[in-house]
Amino acid sequence: METIKGVVEAVESKTGQSKRGPWTRYGIKVDGQYISTFDVKVGTGLQVGKAYAFQVEREGDYLNLVKDSVPHEIATPEGAATQLGNGGHPEGD
Repeated sequence: METIKGVVEAVESKTGQSKRGPWTRYGIKVDGQYISTFDVKVGTGLQVGKAYAFQVEREGDYLNLVKDSVPHEIATPEGAATQLGNGGHPEGD
């Protein structure tokens, strides 16, 4: 398990159906990488442009939010982009 800290750049969702019923997976983009979770409260509760600390587990090339962990808001890391429309770079694209 590791902690990733950074500004949320985007939150995307994908829905589907399995034998156990419908599901929604959330992809939280932080520093150009995606953290996945099926937790609705987390997926819908994060705010783009705010910084959070995430407890994650790596599975190959993928990052998954640790089950039952809740990202907590942190101070925006120095030099991090906090506004939309700048391509995720403090100086813009």
